[in-house]
Amino acid sequence: MQSEVVKLGYQIVAISSYSPENLQASDGKDKPDYSLYSDADGKFIQSPGIVLKAPDKYSGMLNEKLGGLN
Repeated sequence: MQSEVVKLGYQIVAISSYSPENLQASDGKDKPDYSLYSDADGKFIQSPGIVLKAPDKYSGMLNEKLGGLN
């Protein structure tokens, strides 16, 4: 699927809520073949009005991965 999208002239990008530091740590493991950006402060995702509320049981892990920014 990804190769078909690229053949059509599109570029695939991903935006993560992980902090840049945590993104770099995961990025080094399995280097994706698409651009990966951090939106740890949530400004990008909030601009079109998209909001996500994670279950309370994930708050500790998310706070760590998001660097306490989101």
